[in-house]
Amino acid sequence: MFKRMEKNIVHNFLSQYKYLVPGLLLLFLILIDWFQGQWEYYISAERLIYLILAKGGVLVALALTSIKKNRNLYIVIICLGISSFIGYGQRLIELENLELFIKYLSPFIYYYGFNVLLQTKESYTFLIKISGICIGVALLSILMGMVFNIESLVTYSNRFGYKGFFKRSIDASYFIMYAFLFTYFVIKSFRKQLLLYVLLLFVSLIIGTKVPFFFIFLFFGFLIYESPQRNKTLSFLFFSFLSSVFLVYTFFLQNIKETYLKFQTIYEEHGIWASLTSYRSILLSESIDFYKETWKPINYLFGGKNPSWMLIEMSIFDLFVFYGAIGTLLYLFFYFKTYFKNINYSFQVCYIFVVLASILAGQFFFNPSNTIWFATLALILQHKKVTSHENIFNL
Repeated sequence: MFKRMEKNIVHNFLSQYKYLVPGLLLLFLILIDWFQGQWEYYISAERLIYLILAKGGVLVALALTSIKKNRNLYIVIICLGISSFIGYGQRLIELENLELFIKYLSPFIYYYGFNVLLQTKESYTFLIKISGICIGVALLSILMGMVFNIESLVTYSNRFGYKGFFKRSIDASYFIMYAFLFTYFVIKSFRKQLLLYVLLLFVSLIIGTKVPFFFIFLFFGFLIYESPQRNKTLSFLFFSFLSSVFLVYTFFLQNIKETYLKFQTIYEEHGIWASLTSYRSILLSESIDFYKETWKPINYLFGGKNPSWMLIEMSIFDLFVFYGAIGTLLYLFFYFKTYFKNINYSFQVCYIFVVLASILAGQFFFNPSNTIWFATLALILQHKKVTSHENIFNL
């Protein structure tokens, strides 16, 4: 009798608070990444095995949960698995190739896994709150790094920039783009939107990477095109951006000069593209030559990354190297079919801007630290309760 009562109590408790699970899981995954970044700086540069196992365990649990509920993720895994096996053969089960294959699945696993967990309006509401809190903490950590010059929060050791709690500069770059989309499409409060836009424009300057500027240029260009009559807000934000430039230039003049000289040297030695892409254009050229010599005709269709050769760090090109032409088209078909389902046109356009920006940065499709942000954002916007909203450009 007591066992039955105990089971009923546990069941009632879980039923009452299960709406918290998606938000807490997102928070858990983000905190793991932030903790790992600080641990690697202060304690050891080696990756923490138990954190890797924890993240891997979450991916496996989400994948199994999703497959039980619907067949979409199962179809994606089977199709991409067959495509990859044709290109790699038995080499697909080698540790590095298998790890990268699983990472490329992370956008789908996070999406379909969280989709199963997000069953009520309360679960979406709580997820939005957690996402907003994480954005606030992340922005605060970047500002703290700048104000107190905390070494573990610095983006680069040899040039200007502050990444906050993020492990890598690329994580901070994608976070900025995600935060812009979250602010525009999710947040309804005029004051919160305006404050976040100003903070994001300022932080975009101090993280020290170039990719966010490419996205911001496209993003605000689209907003001007979409709402040309709403010029007051855009004018205010443009003024805020110029003010931010002035402040950063005033307080970090020496750092900015040193950074400028580094890129000037790259420009003089290797040209404009090497300077704009931070040597990625050179690596792309070298990778083309390398794979011309090592690839067979089948690899051009179904991929075949060589573990001994580094990543290009340009998302679409890395995707092609891993999956080949047919595999890449298949991957992108599944990806956009999933993320653009039942979602408004404006978000689709702005999301394409993120993908275009990722060509200059890499790791967009396979870095779980980044894919978790965009997977949950797509789910939030696909939920009809929050897709219709007011924002500061529609007032």
